[in-house]
Amino acid sequence: MVLSRLVRIMARTIAANQFGLLPAQTSPPSLNIQQGMATMRLTIFSAAALTALLPLPAHGAGIGRVKSVVGTATVERSGQKLPVKPGFVLEQGDRIVTAKGGRVGITFNDNSRFATGPNSRMSIPDFSFDDTTHVGTFTTQIDKGAIAIISGQIATSGNDAMKVRTPSALLGVRGTRFVVEVK
Repeated sequence: MVLSRLVRIMARTIAANQFGLLPAQTSPPSLNIQQGMATMRLTIFSAAALTALLPLPAHGAGIGRVKSVVGTATVERSGQKLPVKPGFVLEQGDRIVTAKGGRVGITFNDNSRFATGPNSRMSIPDFSFDDTTHVGTFTTQIDKGAIAIISGQIATSGNDAMKVRTPSALLGVRGTRFVVEVK
């Protein structure tokens, strides 16, 4: 609210300066040039400051972000194996693979947190989350390895909103902490 009010005030001031809506000033020409330069600098600075204040998506365009990596880990996406490092943005459909001794910590947009252990393979076939209503769906497929999960906002948004699939079971999550191990 404060930001939108600031934007409106700045827009009116800039428009007033640009279109001569401010009272005419009787100054020597050299002073008008200096005032014009000062106004231009103020406008550029204000635009840069406003850009810095604008809210950015918490996790970019993806569904989550890798927070920590130990050892070797990759993400399989569209037939490519991508090396994983902290800050890596995950997308729906990604498969996370850890090698022997590899571990990956992930935080998803709904605040769910996963810790993937060594020799693990998991994918995210379904993830949707509305930041405003805190409603969504989240399905994780664990093919191999161990994963510790702390569920986020999706799990508490409704029955069967968060699911964990393994080769032999389907778990419905309703807001808890748990570990899944697939041999």
